[in-house]
Amino acid sequence: MFQHIHCEENQMVDALETLSSIEIEEEINRKPWYYDIMHYIKDKEYPHGITENNKRTLRKLAMGFFLNRDVLYKRNSDMTLLRYVDAREAKEILKKSMKEPSGLMQTNMPWQRKS
Repeated sequence: MFQHIHCEENQMVDALETLSSIEIEEEINRKPWYYDIMHYIKDKEYPHGITENNKRTLRKLAMGFFLNRDVLYKRNSDMTLLRYVDAREAKEILKKSMKEPSGLMQTNMPWQRKS
């Protein structure tokens, strides 16, 4: 049995609605999380002030990645390549996929076939 709850009484829906209307400010000068890995692969240099333990960790992390024309890729165990993008590019990809559903998602699902 279902019971209808008005939006004003449902705090979770109200909170989600409020969050969805908030504009998130982009941090333009912020480096992506994978910057140190990419910089190490490209220039073989460690970030300033890094400990020996962190250097070892960075080397191990970098072994699974490679650079191609300043684009960072990660090799999966099945040899699939995952392309790493920064927040700005990820946002552009998401916008494009919403405008062009055939771009990233399969649109001809079995239950959508015309008879």
